Amino acid sequence: MMLIEDGVIGYGTPMSRFFPTFPRGDEILVRHLLAHTSGLHEMLRLEPFHSNMGKAWTAAELLKMVAGAPLDFKPGTAQAYSNSGYLVLGMMIEALSGESYDQQIREKIAAPLGMTCLQAGDDTSIIIDECCGYSS
Repeated sequence: MMLIEDGVIGYGTPMSRFFPTFPRGDEILVRHLLAHTSGLHEMLRLEPFHSNMGKAWTAAELLKMVAGAPLDFKPGTAQAYSNSGYLVLGMMIEALSGESYDQQIREKIAAPLGMTCLQAGDDTSIIIDECCGYSS
């Protein structure tokens, strides 16, 4: 939203601007990604991810898996929570800022709020006294 407010990107910006070969990326707009109306298949339900949840998947690997799955519905016609959409938005933020999503969260959100203990977008670090989710 900060990038929209700054005029760097708009609600009507298509996903294809950042991922030109993504199937139907010209139909999926930033507004769809933000509102969970993109139709992107939920990455956490894709078989490669689901059968290997312990792997530290890269954003590129996850995006490739999502690209290989059909849309769940035509963009803008329904709503379903989508981690896939937020993955794409994070990758767009990185492309526009030239910095990692983690760094952007730290600089733009955490620091102004005085937050000093924040871990964003990292499933591989071991943090003392932190309880993490797991899957069996």
